[in-house]
Amino acid sequence: RGGVLPWGRRTPAMEAGAVTGRPLPRGSPLLVTIRGCINLGKNLRAKADEARKTYDRIQGLSDRTSVPLSASPPPGIPAAATDRWSHLTAAERLSANAAAYRRFSDLLALLPSVVGPSSSRPGLRRAALALRTDCQSFLALIERLRAELGLDDRRAPSPAPLDVPGGWEGKVWGHKLLRELANWALRSVRDFHKLRGLVSRGSRLGHEIR
Repeated sequence: RGGVLPWGRRTPAMEAGAVTGRPLPRGSPLLVTIRGCINLGKNLRAKADEARKTYDRIQGLSDRTSVPLSASPPPGIPAAATDRWSHLTAAERLSANAAAYRRFSDLLALLPSVVGPSSSRPGLRRAALALRTDCQSFLALIERLRAELGLDDRRAPSPAPLDVPGGWEGKVWGHKLLRELANWALRSVRDFHKLRGLVSRGSRLGHEIR
């Protein structure tokens, strides 16, 4: 895979040393963007956790049910935990984060169909809408960061449309969606903390970070 990824056009961030081996000044716009990603990730995790707890209570779910709520997410929901994560470069992690929040934005639009009529679950439906907006904001911030770093904007093919299961399976699907969103937000906060350290030191982003 080659040590350092090829970069596209040169940007002000690159000229300032983000990927050329020179430390960045503390108030660099690039570091400000990364800090924004960290703060948004923390906020998103808290909101996703709170929404999941509310969802579980309303839907009659708990970790003591016979359904394996702690199992890995079903197909279609991005998994934050992966055995290859530690082998990804910073640039590859940025791409994975962008793809995940693009997918979560689509999936959260389906959550109201699991929740039920808006008249009976207004708070939960509003929470799902707010989470979707946060995912879209996070995606925009990540894409801005990728542009500042001169990364190419090629995207992976869009996944096939997902049919949300009905009944009890649909309730469990909603739980896992919110749970994995919170896991991703935590994963993102860690990733962007590491990225901030790399660019602060002027390290190249094409190497694995652990």
